[in-house]
Order: sequence, then structure tokens, then C-alpha cells
Amino acid sequence: MDRIDEKVHTADLLDIYMQLLTVRQQDILQSYFGEDLSLAEIAEQKGISRQAVLDSIKRGKNILEDAEKKLLLLEKSRKSEAVLENVFEKLKRIKPDPESMADYESLLSDISILIEASEEKYGF
Repeated sequence: MDRIDEKVHTADLLDIYMQLLTVRQQDILQSYFGEDLSLAEIAEQKGISRQAVLDSIKRGKNILEDAEKKLLLLEKSRKSEAVLENVFEKLKRIKPDPESMADYESLLSDISILIEASEEKYGF
């Protein structure tokens, strides 16, 4: 996983498991992963050393990764979204008869809403 993918992955974990962190860890990780601030910028804002920021980020990331290993919420969410998108694409290729068109369009709309909700909830 490259640096950008790792930051996105950690930001996604942060969205799901943020409440497991201390308020200070939440703030620092949100600044680093969500706002893309540097260690120096965060240290200056918080009045702490760069090393303290780095230590907080490492501890916070470990908590997030441990939670994901145990609960797999991010993995399950991504799989569910992929399945929904696959079903949506398959349904779009079906040509229903005129009598079923209203149900067909309603189904496509419902699946589209589920996909959008998933993307909004976790930012995927």
C-alpha cells in the first residue's frame, strides 16, 4: 500500500472507529489524516513536540487497526458496497417488460440510494 492509499485507509478507519480514541488522539489524527496537516503544523497548533504528535498518531493508528482486525467493519462495508454496485450494474442491463418498468425503476432508485448512503457514511 503506498503512502496515499495508507492515509486514505487510515482516514476511513478513523471515520468508523474514532470514538475508540481519546479526544486528543481524535483531534491529532483528524488534523493529520482529515485535514492533511504536517507533523510540524499540528505540533505548533497544539503546543507540543513533533515527536509527541508522531507518537499520538502511531498509538491512534494501532488502536484503529486493532479494532478493524477484530470487527472488520470497514472490510464488510466495502464488500457490501461492491455487491450493491455489482447488482446495480446488472440490473441496468436488464430490459423489463412495460408492466414491470415502474418496479424496475424503483428498484434501481433504491439501490442507488443505498450506494450513496454508504459513500456518505464512510466517504468511499
